[in-house]
Amino acid sequence: MSLVDPAHEALYARLEEVLGADHAATLMTHLPPTPAGRLATFDDIGVLSRSVDDRFAWVDQRFDRVDERFARVDERFDRVDERFARVDERFDRMDERFDRLEKRFDKMDDRFHDLQGAIRDQMRFYSGTTVAAMTALTAMFSFVVVLIT
Repeated sequence: MSLVDPAHEALYARLEEVLGADHAATLMTHLPPTPAGRLATFDDIGVLSRSVDDRFAWVDQRFDRVDERFARVDERFDRVDERFARVDERFDRMDERFDRLEKRFDKMDDRFHDLQGAIRDQMRFYSGTTVAAMTALTAMFSFVVVLIT
């Protein structure tokens, strides 16, 4: 067994005399390999515990600030969502207005087609009447020409 600390070596030698080599080796494996001055005490652990607690408290404060910032961001997103809802409502109203306009244009289109049909019928009537009147006038003119000549 190779020991660095002279106090450990002396203890091992005495244990070997009293207990024997096997028991001395077993007991020495249960001792820390560092000198007693380097071992942590309960006070050392308490100081470390307070330091860790302080550090976690600082981390908790940071997380609290991050949570506050996220809350503010959430509020801003809520306001943006409200604005989008208002924009959606406006688009819905615009869609309704466009639907009404489209119905009015459809009615105007139907009336225009009806008017076109009526104009076409009147043009046929007037064309037919004009041709008939011209035919009659031509016949009368021809008759008058025959009578004169």
